Amino acid sequence: AVGNVANLTLPTPGSGNSLGDNKDIIIDSISPRIINVNSTKPDGFYGIGVSINITVTFNETVYVIGTPQLSLETGSADGWAYYIGGDGTDTLIFNYTVALGHDSTDLNYNSSVALILNGGTIMDGVGRDAILTLPILRGAGSLFANRDIMIDGLPPSGTISINDGAFWTNSVDVVLNFSAYDTISGVDEVRFRNANGSWTSWEPAYPTPRSWSLPSIDGNYTVIYQIRDYALNWIELNDTIGLDVTLPSGSILINSSADTNNFWTTSISVSLILSFNDTGPDVDAISGVFLVRYRNEDGTWSPWEDANTTKAWPLSEGDGWSKIVYYQIEDKAGNIAQFNDTINLDTTAPIIIGNLPIGYYWSGQPVISVSVFDLTLDDIWYEVGSYTRSMSNNTEILLDNVIWNSLDNGEFIIYIRAGDDWGHICDAYVITLYKDTLAPSLAVSSPGNN
Repeated sequence: AVGNVANLTLPTPGSGNSLGDNKDIIIDSISPRIINVNSTKPDGFYGIGVSINITVTFNETVYVIGTPQLSLETGSADGWAYYIGGDGTDTLIFNYTVALGHDSTDLNYNSSVALILNGGTIMDGVGRDAILTLPILRGAGSLFANRDIMIDGLPPSGTISINDGAFWTNSVDVVLNFSAYDTISGVDEVRFRNANGSWTSWEPAYPTPRSWSLPSIDGNYTVIYQIRDYALNWIELNDTIGLDVTLPSGSILINSSADTNNFWTTSISVSLILSFNDTGPDVDAISGVFLVRYRNEDGTWSPWEDANTTKAWPLSEGDGWSKIVYYQIEDKAGNIAQFNDTINLDTTAPIIIGNLPIGYYWSGQPVISVSVFDLTLDDIWYEVGSYTRSMSNNTEILLDNVIWNSLDNGEFIIYIRAGDDWGHICDAYVITLYKDTLAPSLAVSSPGNN
């Protein structure tokens, strides 16, 4: 060895033959850390099924293996955002989908340690594990501070009824009573349609009844009602009603089920023979018979009652023509059909008023005349002793010659009677006369001579 002293001057860093020029050796003793959490979604309400990307930014490039997860504060059940991309950059992307029941007035992770590896890794380029501590919950760099994302995972609620919940209607024009509620984002709009029909335009949910038209053919119809909130969650409700615009059918006969020529009765108590449309070809196939009621021509309606095929009924008082009984049938939709039948009432015997003869003594055949009153007058006759003769109403006749000749001079009695078609015979109208065919006699006596 010659003992020369070595030149210890190193090449300029980065220059030729320097370590930096010859090797790519990185010395990194600081672990990556999170500096910001944000979202690509604009501020606003988001509802069920909406996908929201959340970005987690580190202070350096990181590399991901597996599927890390970010736990979110979403009410009674935490939501999860799953890693979907960003490997080899400083910003990782997590995706969260709003689920039923989630809610938040300002979306945020639920703690500073909400980012978990889920069996995977997040490292920097030299293999140092990232520090997963998130920014303070509501502090700078937090999701809460960067965005106003509101989560509404609860659909709106409400009610609908047609004509206050009626089962039937007899008009295509009905009234919808409805309500709409949403406690998170609030009710936005509502719309309606008939089943198999088209939706109306979205409209404000006014808390007042709404007029609505059903199809015009008898049948059962459902009205469908949708409520939408500001997070675009919606709920569908409905109510059903039967439309029956057809009158029920039926018939009424008084005292006969077959003989339509049975025009008279002798009693105010009659039997009504009835039909209604729950049997046979006249079936009311929509709502069905509900109730029936009755009245006489000048009376008031009886209370509504269940339908039957017979009904005991009193006619109005007093003999007369055209005693009318009205019969109404109401179906369950409120349609009312009316029917009637007529019968004549005769409950009394004929009434006789004598016109002739006038006077008591008769030397020749007396003239007889009476007026008889009865709706169904059948016959008028008079009797003297064992003799009977017919006579006509309001007609003057001579006492029958045979009868007159058979009478002795003196008082005799004429009995006049009348009967109607129903066998009513009145009490005899009595005429007492005196037959006198003898001339007066005169007896003269002479006074004696004094």
